[in-house]
Amino acid sequence: MSKIERLLGQKPTRDEYSPQPEDENVAPTRKGSLFRRLTGSTPKSSPQRSQSMRDPRDVKTETVKVNGVKYDVPPPPASVTSEQSQALLHETQNRKGHGHRHLHLSDVLHRHEQIPGQTSYLAGPRLDEWKKGGVALLAGPLLDLDDVHASKVDADKTWWEAGDSAKQRKSSTKQRKAEAYDGEYDEKNTPTRFKPALFLKSGPLLRYCGLRKDKQTSSSRKPATTDKEIWRGSIMIVTRDSQSSYELAPTLRLFVQPIDLIPPPPEEVNGGELAPEYIDPLAGLTKVGRDGRTLYIRPVDHLEEGVDLSQEESDEGLFEMHKSPLDGVGDKKPLALKPHYDGERAGKYKEVRGFKLHAEQGVTFWRFNIEVELRDKQQRIAYRINRGPATAFWVPAKGQAMNIMFYSCNGFSHDIDPNKFSGPDPMWRDVLNTHQTRPFHVMLGGGDQIYNDPVMDETVLFREWLEMHDPIQKARVPFTPELQKELEEFYLNRYAMWFSQGLFSVANSQIPMVNIFDDHDIIDGFGSYPDHYMKSPIMSGLGAVAFKYYMLFQHQSSIDELEANEPSWIVGNHPGPYINELSRSVFTSLGSSVAFLCLDCRTERMNDEIVSADTYHKIFDRLEKDIVKGVTKHLLVMVGVPMAYPRMVWLENM
Repeated sequence: MSKIERLLGQKPTRDEYSPQPEDENVAPTRKGSLFRRLTGSTPKSSPQRSQSMRDPRDVKTETVKVNGVKYDVPPPPASVTSEQSQALLHETQNRKGHGHRHLHLSDVLHRHEQIPGQTSYLAGPRLDEWKKGGVALLAGPLLDLDDVHASKVDADKTWWEAGDSAKQRKSSTKQRKAEAYDGEYDEKNTPTRFKPALFLKSGPLLRYCGLRKDKQTSSSRKPATTDKEIWRGSIMIVTRDSQSSYELAPTLRLFVQPIDLIPPPPEEVNGGELAPEYIDPLAGLTKVGRDGRTLYIRPVDHLEEGVDLSQEESDEGLFEMHKSPLDGVGDKKPLALKPHYDGERAGKYKEVRGFKLHAEQGVTFWRFNIEVELRDKQQRIAYRINRGPATAFWVPAKGQAMNIMFYSCNGFSHDIDPNKFSGPDPMWRDVLNTHQTRPFHVMLGGGDQIYNDPVMDETVLFREWLEMHDPIQKARVPFTPELQKELEEFYLNRYAMWFSQGLFSVANSQIPMVNIFDDHDIIDGFGSYPDHYMKSPIMSGLGAVAFKYYMLFQHQSSIDELEANEPSWIVGNHPGPYINELSRSVFTSLGSSVAFLCLDCRTERMNDEIVSADTYHKIFDRLEKDIVKGVTKHLLVMVGVPMAYPRMVWLENM
């Protein structure tokens, strides 16, 4: 059955009948829908011992399996509720089978005919900790390492050799020992873990918001001539409550961490061999594991070809716990990078506690607001959470246009076998290879950063609704609490999986993102179907659920945050026709003389309108206000729909 036929309830095609009509005289018989094919009986679940009944002498750790790899983690605290335990069980099962479900659409409809209740989407409670969340600002002396490094080098010299630096030894030593937790961080200690314990369901995810100019503080001796330019962004993690410790909110440390970049590869290799550092630039680079252990990217030559390994988290996947040597390198060693003295060793760092952005289904979203002062050269800024492995990103030089990476359609249609393309990772490997020689300062997602079309197959209640063929009855089906719960589970797990998988997860943690959504971030074609169908309770409810997780994962924001809270947004004046929320377009700076406009072409989308007239007026008013003549030289506009759409059917049929 085609996608349009499934959504609109039109006559099914022959693929849904059995037997296949090899003989045209044989009348096909319709397969029963899922709830008619199943017995509908509810098998009794096996009795489980309560967490509170555990003898602590018997259980030291629990083994949690995620995507094929086992993690030994502390057991859940006694206060964990049965709902959290069920959420944990749900995640470790094969979600495609939905073997744990026994509720069907027929049961839901029958019950709600008898008992009046919820018939449309009902928003859950929202947290407001974002209103008072702290900010880690890395600026001023915290970015200056030369003086402290010189003091360290002179530490073993006599006082007449060291000169004035000897006077700074005492204070420098105190700075180097300043730590947020007991003891100093030693990168040689392995294996690493989060301390206090955390278990990541998703993240870290890195977001870019914009640039801010602050007035320089001036004195009579040295008057200020230029303003400070401050880079604004945030980092988010999603943690599993039952396997994380929240006695202290997760803490992020931010510091400058210089490295020597690999020179760009030669355009041609004449008769010689390519230098080892260009054969596989990613091999051996680190990634943050779910429990804070340090993982390493496997050499590409060690990977099985023709297999999508993006969701495989064992040593047979893209990452490993012990670094492997490169094949074919022999005695040649890759380009040695000069060791640099970084801000953490110098005691020059900023720390900020995360705040709860959202919590549900046994997980918590933590956001860390960060800011960095731009300098004359681009800087590599590192961060670590709860003493876990450090990850780093690059910010541009002051007055420099950013090095931009753009992507869209980051997935596969439901009828495509991703194994034929080795999954999505080859594209992200190319991106990250380039990132090692010429770092990207921002990553623009133009829509379809995630393909949520599997909601049509990996659900029960929603899938049964799709299989209904009476459009009138279909439009009247209520959006029940059971259906909302099923869709919220799907979108949360789908987002957490996709943004944590493969090399895409590495890019998400190292290149700041700016995103706008399109139809596949919701479901294929959302907003473009007939008005009466789009206004049905279930389609409207699905749009509301998808919008919530879009805001959380792709904007790291609560729906309650508006332009007063995030200056880069242009918020629509009125809710969308099918998603009852305000649209959010983005207008921000991508460095010197470059302005960027990203249009939200989905929240207000209808069959005959993409953006409302009121929103267009507001967008153009913003452009007239913030584009400075003679200063802004380039305006980049990103939209999720093509400006021209030629019909390519003739080409596809060749």
